[in-house]
Amino acid sequence: MQSERHGKPVVLFDKEDLVRSRPVDEQALLQKQKRRLSEIVEAFLVYRTTVFKELDRENAIDAFAFYYSGMLRPLIEVMGLIYRPYCFDFGFRYLKQSLPADLYRRIEPLFFVAARQLLSKNSLATPVNHPLHQKASWL
Repeated sequence: MQSERHGKPVVLFDKEDLVRSRPVDEQALLQKQKRRLSEIVEAFLVYRTTVFKELDRENAIDAFAFYYSGMLRPLIEVMGLIYRPYCFDFGFRYLKQSLPADLYRRIEPLFFVAARQLLSKNSLATPVNHPLHQKASWL
């Protein structure tokens, strides 16, 4: 078990003192993070465009699926790389506890898409020159 990823264990019974934390391989973790970030960046343009394409085709379910899996999930992973580097791959778990409160409040509305028009408006599928993408230029 790695306490950096899972916290300090609460051990109720360990007569032989077998429950111990093992060290994190920092280099392996860094390589995994770099590889995942590269995958996200490469796929982003495809997903960004696909959301609008599916909306134009009136495939709302497909558009939502691409929005969720190709836009929101990677966004959370990148935030995880920044705010919880040992747990960046935990997905949507523990977001409220892991992210700064103001950031959590800012991204929360992105998860509640009520209609196709809102999906289009809320989508991160914005033009490349949109300020959101300029802020994320470090990617």
